[in-house]
Amino acid sequence: VGLTFLADSGAHRHTSYAVHVGKLQGALPGVPALYVRSVDNVIQVETGPARFQLGGLGDDKLLRQVSDAHGEFLNLSGVRLAFRSARGRLGHATVEEMVIEEAGPVRARVAVRGRLGRTGLMFSGRLSLFAGTGRVRCELTVENPARARHRGGYWDLGDPGSVLLQDLCLETGTGLGSERRIRWSEQAAGAITE
Repeated sequence: VGLTFLADSGAHRHTSYAVHVGKLQGALPGVPALYVRSVDNVIQVETGPARFQLGGLGDDKLLRQVSDAHGEFLNLSGVRLAFRSARGRLGHATVEEMVIEEAGPVRARVAVRGRLGRTGLMFSGRLSLFAGTGRVRCELTVENPARARHRGGYWDLGDPGSVLLQDLCLETGTGLGSERRIRWSEQAAGAITE
């Protein structure tokens, strides 16, 4: 059994939770409703405090727009998966598929697939957005469908089918003023960076 829930234990070190089986009627008490819809190949998610527009097919953006009561967070660049080739050329991934996997009362989860330019590499992943928050969890995997051969168990660089990238990153173009911040961590339980 897998559970997804929102919890705030505050300053308490030990908190108990109870699970009740039954059908949820309406939104969660005290948590803004989560709205998810697909309009013209763009997925829109409203979490209460924030509104998100996720990139569409053929787009180079994972997130096109993020806004809250104070305005938009992102500029026209949005959030993109960027890479630098072995020769130093900058490129951006292209979204080939974006599908709503889950639109529940606590979490919206969107699957994404695409390719990293002309490198031959593919990427896949999930974007999870949570009711009552402005948080996005981004899980991405880069795959090489023409993987290298490792004769004799040796992983030599330059084998046929291998691809060398100098850099792979999430690129964010923001329109934030000095009073607003983006906080992120590399892993779900990792240290928060600002």
